[in-house]
Order: sequence, then C-alpha cells, then structure tokens
Amino acid sequence: MNRIIWSVSGALAVSVALSACGGGGSSGSGGGGGGSGGGGGGTDTVELVDGDFKFSSTTGWTYQNPDAGEDAKRLEEGCFDSDRYFESDNFLVYSNLTTHSDEDYRTAASKAQDAMDRVLPQFGMDWDAFRAMKRVVSYSDIDQFAIEASQLGLSTAELATYFPNIEDGTETQQQAFIYNTLINEEDPAAVLSVINQFIADNPDITEPTPIYDKIQICASGNDRIGRSSSSGIKISPDFANDVYRHEAIHLIIDQVSQYPAFWAKEGQTHTQLGEGAPPVVEDPASISENIINANEAEPEILNKFKYAYLELLTVTGNDLDKIMDWYRKSSNIKAEWLVPDGTGEPISEEEIKEGVKEAFEGAIGVSYQEFFSNL
Repeated sequence: MNRIIWSVSGALAVSVALSACGGGGSSGSGGGGGGSGGGGGGTDTVELVDGDFKFSSTTGWTYQNPDAGEDAKRLEEGCFDSDRYFESDNFLVYSNLTTHSDEDYRTAASKAQDAMDRVLPQFGMDWDAFRAMKRVVSYSDIDQFAIEASQLGLSTAELATYFPNIEDGTETQQQAFIYNTLINEEDPAAVLSVINQFIADNPDITEPTPIYDKIQICASGNDRIGRSSSSGIKISPDFANDVYRHEAIHLIIDQVSQYPAFWAKEGQTHTQLGEGAPPVVEDPASISENIINANEAEPEILNKFKYAYLELLTVTGNDLDKIMDWYRKSSNIKAEWLVPDGTGEPISEEEIKEGVKEAFEGAIGVSYQEFFSNL
C-alpha cells in the first residue's frame, strides 16, 4: 500500500520526540516529555541478576524501539547496530559502546529489575500483570495497519467482522475508528490477534513486527539522559537507582499511551518516587497547557506538577485505574485531524492537546477546565 492519507505516528512523532526526561535530547516516556537526568550510581545496592550473553546474528533478536522519534533513534543508533546482548529473565540489554564491560550489561539489567520490582506494586501489579498489559504491537504499527486497512476498499460490513460497531464513513473516518479501537483495547494480545486474522484474510496488509516480551535496555553512556518508550528504556548502567525507577514508571505508562499529559506523567512519577508536594503552590492552573512538552527542571514547576497530580488522585478517589484510563483515551484521534481542511498537514499540537482534554472528562468525570479552575 503506497497511498497514505496521513500517518498518525508521523504526526505524533512531535510528542514522541519530546519524550525526554531532562534537558538535552529527549528522555521520559514514549509520549511527550519527561525523562530523567543522569546522576551518580547511588549508594543503595541491588541484587545482581543472572543471565547470558547472546548474539542477535544468531538469535534474530535485534534491538527494537519502533515508537521512538527520529531524534531518539539517532541517539540510540549504537543499540540498533548492537549484535551482542545480555539476556536475563525479564530484560535484554544492548549496546555497542566498547567502554561497557560485561558487568555493566548485568548491572543495567539488575538495576532495572530492582526498579520494576519496586514500582509495579505502586500500580497494583505484579510481573504477570505487567506482562499481560505490556504492549505487543507498537503504536506506529497500529497506525500503519489502520491506514492500510481503511484503504482496501472493504465494505463497512466486512470491516465490522473485525471491528464491531464501525459505521459507514470516509477512509479517514474508518482509519480513525480502527486506530482508536486497537488503541483502546486493554488486552495487547487481542490487538495482535485481530490484526493477524485481518492480515490472514487480506494478505496485502503490512505485517507488524511484535515487540519482544522482555523489556529492552539500550545501555548508553553517562552523557545521555534517561528515556523510555513502549519497548524499553535507554539508560546508563552508572545511573542512580532512582533514575531507573523514574524510567520504570514511565515505561509502565508508555504501555497505555503515546502521549499522556506531561504534567500528570511527571507529577505521578515524582510522587511515586516519594517526593512530596508543598501543601500550597502559587497558580497551579498555570501548568494546564503543559501537555505535550515542558521543562520540569525548575523546582517551582515540578512542585506544581506534583500538586496537580495529588489533586487528581483526590478527585478520582485514589483510583489509579481512572488516571491510566485517561492516559489511554488521550491517544485517540479524530478523522478530521488526519486531513485538516483537506491539506494533509500533520496533526497539530493544539489538536493533540484537545484530545487529551476531551479524554479527561470521559475518564475522570469532570472537565479539564473545571479541574484546573478548582485547584
């Protein structure tokens, strides 16, 4: 399929590329902004995990990061070229930096294991629950599938075999419906199953590349900041354990949304790391537009993020599932965004913000404006 109306992932690369945690190049999570800066190795120690070194040229398991923006891919190109990797029970560690020793690979997997062991219970999950919700098909592959499926010329009745409740409409309307249906599905295995069945019946569709079950780590140098995406994290083996926990929280959020609101994701992350917020902050509503990208380096701004997130928890009755549902619904798109005014221009940041705000009311029960008006 060569004819493309508009690639959602291309448009959303605005958000993905700004997913950095800290300054300089991108970090945070798959969506928009919010990674973690370096820091030393930390004083707390972790139990070293067992594992083996293998070669991608033998196993076929090359490094993946399908939802990274182009800037992220450029910064991680060494991992994409990596042949030798370390595999533990839950992680695959890649790097082509000659400065990394075998112990560095193992250290990265060990710190990541410890981080996930600590943060999963904060989400009410254990490892089995995480594996069940871990993304199998990347956002970019879902995007491409929705484009191609909508352009096959199938009738609405034929599409309804795979996507119940789809209505008659234009290609872009059907593309948006298919994309949103797959994004909103909470069972990643079901997403892959529907896509595979569709492709079996319509073999002209591009087949997605499933994301590995294990979390992938791109072991970077100390000059890079932490970053997460739907498939794993980029991080230095020397970084502090808190940085690993920061990225682990982002990684879990990345499984449900490409671009959760920046202020909420960072507020949640720092809160779950045990950082308190002052009982009162000045003008907390000023962060309401910090949805796609912002600088949380300033303590005053970060305090507002934490304050607003704690208020969000209060509004939901401490129901984290509602917040995760908001994140998930924030990934929904509208058909009119795909070809604005018939020009084929990319989805704008304002349209992305609009979607995040609309999803808020559906998931949280109050409007976005009302929530910030009451802060």
